Parts: sequence; C-alpha cells; structure tokens
Amino acid sequence: MSSFICALLAAFSIWDYPARHDQHDRLRRQFTVAVKEGDIQTMEETCRKGTALLPEDPTWRYNLACSLAYYPTRRKEALDELEKAVNLG
Repeated sequence: MSSFICALLAAFSIWDYPARHDQHDRLRRQFTVAVKEGDIQTMEETCRKGTALLPEDPTWRYNLACSLAYYPTRRKEALDELEKAVNLG
C-alpha cells in the first residue's frame, strides 16, 4: 500500500475517535466496577471490547493482560497481551 493511502486511512481513523468516546467511557466504567467486584470474567470481556474499539490503545491491552493473568492456564496469553501493550507504548 502506498504511503499516501496509509496516511489517508490514518487521517480518517482520527476523525472516528469522537464517535467512539462514549463507548470507551462506558467500557472504562464497566471495567472499574468489575475490578472492584473481583469479576474476572467481566474484566476480560470488557477489555476485549476495549481492544476491539481502540486496537492501538496500550491501556486496554495491559488491562486485558492483567485480567488473563488471574487464570493459571492462561498466563502465556496474558504475557502475549502484555507484550502487545508494551509494543504499543
């Protein structure tokens, strides 16, 4: 793909952020409640929705990694998500 097309697609995605803000804020509040309640399943589900909404956001990836780390059998997946978070910044 040419650099012009990549730049154009990036510019269009920036304009989409205001439309995603309300959904991001709702997910953030839902995640906070799940953490306070110790609801690991909801924590994971909310983080997966957050990463789908904002795939380039390192915080959602980090929170997903933390949520997955609660499951002893999913630690490898947790470390993979943590690596993605670090790579995103």
